[in-house]
Amino acid sequence: MTELVRGEASESDDESHLKGANIFASEIPGEATESDEDFYEKQTPALVNDRLITETHYKTNLLQRKLIETNISIFKGLSAFVKNFITTASKQLLNTDQLLMKSQVSMQSVLCSLKNSQINMKQLHEKANDVFSTTFLPNINI
Repeated sequence: MTELVRGEASESDDESHLKGANIFASEIPGEATESDEDFYEKQTPALVNDRLITETHYKTNLLQRKLIETNISIFKGLSAFVKNFITTASKQLLNTDQLLMKSQVSMQSVLCSLKNSQINMKQLHEKANDVFSTTFLPNINI
């Protein structure tokens, strides 16, 4: 069941006592600890609920703080991008809507002009038919 992977240290039986312990952060050799209140050194009271313990983990762990800061900066950048994109798109839509309204008003005026022209042409046609169908000279009988 024990497999060795090249390039990695084999696990020892000394770590079996750590199976019950929850370690959320580890110390890197050669690095200074950020404070004496690291999570794995800090004792939390037994009466505190899980949410408070989770908040404590996030506040005391350097990795978690950096992740939260990065997430906040990503959120702010994404929010600014989306807000800028939506603002630009809404302005373009507003301009397009205004152009369409101007075009609609122009088309309505053209339609009214065409209807008036059609009525005038119909009246002109009727008058022309009256003129061409009537006789100007009376019939003269000799």
